[in-house]
Amino acid sequence: MEEAMFLTKYGSEVNTIHRSDTFRASKITQNRALSNPKIKCFGILRWWRHMGKERRGFLQV
Repeated sequence: MEEAMFLTKYGSEVNTIHRSDTFRASKITQNRALSNPKIKCFGILRWWRHMGKERRGFLQV
């Protein structure tokens, strides 16, 4: 989270992909990062079956 907040100084948008169900950063850091309009968090990458074929996608948190 800290890195994402740092990168907002140099870019117009920061996309993060979160691999776990919970954040490890402190609550205040989480709140600051998630309330920043330049930071977008994406959830866990998963494999799922769709019409008999495996496809890869992501869930947005």
